[in-house]
Amino acid sequence: MSASAAPIPPSEAVIDAPPGLVTRARTYLTGLILTGGGLFALLSVFGHDPLDPSLNAATSGPVSNWLGSPGAIAADLILQTLGWSGAAAWARCSTPSISRGSTRSR
Repeated sequence: MSASAAPIPPSEAVIDAPPGLVTRARTYLTGLILTGGGLFALLSVFGHDPLDPSLNAATSGPVSNWLGSPGAIAADLILQTLGWSGAAAWARCSTPSISRGSTRSR
């Protein structure tokens, strides 16, 4: 038996995906990530409690934000930098699949 194997030619080593499949998958995953981030921001802001411990509020009480400590920190940062109208605009812009996903023509 021989221990050496012949190298695989490059044409056989790569599996070609149908054209556009990778682009559509990347677009779909990007949309899912943006939608998830927008929903996280929206839920964290709507569950905001000023008494939650966050980066600029040192309290020893329990976290009452719907999304826990990450939601409390995110809500505090969003509201401190953007305010309520900025939070609503950010959530609206980061969830394009909800508003435009079903109206796209094929």
